[in-house]
Amino acid sequence: MVEAAPELSEVLERCINLKLLVTSRELLRIGGEVEYPVPPLAEPEAVELFCTRSRLAPDETIAELCRRLDDLPLALELAAARTSVLSPGQILERLSQALDLLKGGRDADARQQTLRATIEWSHELLTPEEQTLFARLAVFRGGCTLEAAEQVANADIDTLQSLIDKSLVRHTGERFWMLETIREYACERLGVRGEEAELRRLHALFLLGFAEAANRAMEEGGDQVELLARIAAEHDNLQAALEWARDTGENEVLLRLAGALAHYWPGRGHYQEADSWFSLALERAESPVEARMSVLLTASGRAMYTGEYARADELIAEWRSLAQRAGDETQLLAALNSAALNAVEKGDVDEARAQFLAIKERSAEIGDRGRVAIGTVNLSMVEQRLGDFDAALDYAAEAAQLFRELGDDGGVATALGNCGWSSLALSDPERAEASFREALALAGRLAWKRGVAVNAAGLAAVLVARREEERAAQLFGAAASIHEELGVGFEDPLEEQVHERAVAAAKAALGDDAFAAARARGEGMTPEEIVVFAEAG
Repeated sequence: MVEAAPELSEVLERCINLKLLVTSRELLRIGGEVEYPVPPLAEPEAVELFCTRSRLAPDETIAELCRRLDDLPLALELAAARTSVLSPGQILERLSQALDLLKGGRDADARQQTLRATIEWSHELLTPEEQTLFARLAVFRGGCTLEAAEQVANADIDTLQSLIDKSLVRHTGERFWMLETIREYACERLGVRGEEAELRRLHALFLLGFAEAANRAMEEGGDQVELLARIAAEHDNLQAALEWARDTGENEVLLRLAGALAHYWPGRGHYQEADSWFSLALERAESPVEARMSVLLTASGRAMYTGEYARADELIAEWRSLAQRAGDETQLLAALNSAALNAVEKGDVDEARAQFLAIKERSAEIGDRGRVAIGTVNLSMVEQRLGDFDAALDYAAEAAQLFRELGDDGGVATALGNCGWSSLALSDPERAEASFREALALAGRLAWKRGVAVNAAGLAAVLVARREEERAAQLFGAAASIHEELGVGFEDPLEEQVHERAVAAAKAALGDDAFAAARARGEGMTPEEIVVFAEAG
């Protein structure tokens, strides 16, 4: 059809009222052409197609199978044909062989008898330059930016545009990506070309540079929301880079990547991922020291919050030693701060309070405003533990202002959360509500799931005080669902006690059945929906 495009153009010029509906793997690029891309099916449509062809009832396994097949009609048709010998679950388990597993009947067009045949047909029509770029782009997991495609795959815009026109590469926003079934074939082609090892090396080094640059920008006061969103967009690529470093023994790259991502993983609730990579990086590499200290910071925090206090002390002791040898007082103060936090967890609250005061004072002397803010917010937490809620509220308000001046939205959200819980303890629901609402909005912007959960629970307690028990019960369910997903609970005894009292009060006011119904509605909410729900009240 593409070859006939000039003739079609002539016909259209002569017949001004003529309209043609043309299907093609790429644009004809003639005057008057209007493109109508044919996207994959919406999820309900994909499930319906599969169930119609397979004569099976829809369930979550079938929905997941459709998602893994990119909701592509041909792939769904071929998968449904396999249900005469394999269950949907068995097909799902074998999807790594999808290109050959999914086959049609003998009466199907030769190009559509298997997924491999369909994709191979399109691939063989590509120019050598297009085939090269198509294979190289497979190194990206989860898509890539134009900069990444240029630097890693040596892409040029014309060839990239041509692959998009031929529907082998997609372009959404500022990212280029492939449907996973197509990427599987491209990965095979990359292996055949003999470039895979070098491409994976270039990919990992690019992602390392990206992660370290993003981390530096955050430390220098860059927009946290934007930077965290950029890191999140590259999550799968970063995982691939870490796997490459692990498998090839590039231990310095492994440690540097883990150090650059040390704050990102826990902040987004990727706790198991963080624990696994931290442990491996610390085991394998001693340097660079700066990266090791970054990993020790977050790894020690993870250890103390999982009750491994002795392990946390070991990690902090090494961190302090490295900081002292490097003559890095900022890192030394950070290590002392973590030691004080671990003291709180072990019950040495008075000792921790003295340490935080000393850290705050010394940080002010050397002009480390970020450390002053951190020391202040930790003092608010300690005063909560000691039961001095007026002092806790004062410290939390001071910390919130300091974090605002630094442009640290995560710090502001943490401090405001402390304001909210202390205000509740002081029977000031109006101030608590204002604090929780702002903290919840900030946590939502940062995609900080744990922050969303804790502040949603705090706002729910406020709603109970305002006699809005049904909305409160829904937020209780939403918060509990996130906590269960992350495998964490409340970090502070005060928060847990206030929460439990508020839940009991809401249940007593609504009755067990009504409370359970409202809570169940909340359990299905996403973090984004929680923020919208809270803002609407």
